[in-house]
Amino acid sequence: MSYKEELVKMIQCGQDVTISNGKYSVKININYLAWELRKAMDESTHRSNENMTLEEFNRDIPL
Repeated sequence: MSYKEELVKMIQCGQDVTISNGKYSVKININYLAWELRKAMDESTHRSNENMTLEEFNRDIPL
């Protein structure tokens, strides 16, 4: 399975992932992480999705 296929599967299943910098680790739900990244990208282009729910965001993910 390719990296992209594995990532898509993780998003579809709503899995938790662990992110580590070698010293600290944090476990976070991948859908929440994707939602936060999308909000940050939207803010950088002066679009705001502050009122968008996680469910609405998940419908926008092109899988």
